[in-house]
Amino acid sequence: MARKKFGGDVYSTTFSPDGQYLAVGSRDNTLRVYRISDWEEVVRKKFGSSVYSPTFSPDGRYLAARIGDNTFRIYRTADWQEVTHKEFFIRVYRPTFSPDGRYLAAGSRKGYLHVYRTADGEEVMWKKFASFDTFTFSPDGRYLAAGGGDGVLRVYRTTDWEVVLWERFDWLVYTPTFSPDGRYLAAGSKDRTLRVYRTADWEEVARKKFGDYVFSPAFSPDGRYLVVRSDDNILRVYRMPLSLEAFTIYVAARSVPARVEGLVLTPLALFSSGEENYYLVEVANESSESVRLQDLPTIQLYDQSGVPVSGKLSPLGGDNLMLEPAGFAYLTFKLPNEVAEAVMLRVHNVKFTLPDGREAEAKYVIFSKKVQ
Repeated sequence: MARKKFGGDVYSTTFSPDGQYLAVGSRDNTLRVYRISDWEEVVRKKFGSSVYSPTFSPDGRYLAARIGDNTFRIYRTADWQEVTHKEFFIRVYRPTFSPDGRYLAAGSRKGYLHVYRTADGEEVMWKKFASFDTFTFSPDGRYLAAGGGDGVLRVYRTTDWEVVLWERFDWLVYTPTFSPDGRYLAAGSKDRTLRVYRTADWEEVARKKFGDYVFSPAFSPDGRYLVVRSDDNILRVYRMPLSLEAFTIYVAARSVPARVEGLVLTPLALFSSGEENYYLVEVANESSESVRLQDLPTIQLYDQSGVPVSGKLSPLGGDNLMLEPAGFAYLTFKLPNEVAEAVMLRVHNVKFTLPDGREAEAKYVIFSKKVQ
């Protein structure tokens, strides 16, 4: 165990992908990196303002940090030398590496999106939008999707930064999301639509109209399901490839989430179609650091008396889940029919077991609201 003293609040921490280092940003204007094997401080960088959101590249070769003076820096982890120092005239946010670590994308207020080559800090793309909100790389790093308040979804090809998709919505576009295999891109909008595109040819393959704003569609880690949240207070689950025929969903009428050091695990719904029954759990990151789960949590369901109604269940597919600050994902657990019936009648507690063996309980999970 290690304890380190800082001169101000610690805003965010993150481990390197190989688990060798821990990077820490603080209100005392320092970025510090510790070696996990002996908890020795291997580097300290002093700035004129607070340090936020240190982020390692997926290959661990680079470390990026956002500074409160409207700059961000990139360091090479082999020798901790600064590779890039970029200044913005307004606040920068969400520095995000591409999956292969070749590029770093950073947004800033007032609609600016910048992309830099990580190795030398060269700016390879710069775009100004009427209003810019969200961006994400595809899993293979071939595309960068961006949505914003100007009502346009744009997708750029990272080999030449040409636009491959330019799609007009009737209002703000929320959080475009790629499926884990990169075959689909889903986007919700304040115009009350969900749209899904096939990335092989960028054809729209599905569109669904809702009763209110559509936020943050999310794919399950195995890519088999698409979960959609809307302001009409209905959670919908769709099977992939898209038919946009929803399952019958029983939404949790009461659910007290489990919290474990910044992770929040919330049972949301039971959904079924024919002989198939699934249990849906949201895992969210409330901390100011990125969280990587090398393996996904398992669950065990209990009735009101504490008697288990299931053995330990593992989520379908996926591993090595990365959650950015304020990020979330949906986990799906397949339930045998007899367990699904028990869930409907009497599940009052859900015990989560995290990859490191820690356990936490969510309580009073009663499913009573049926949604078609």
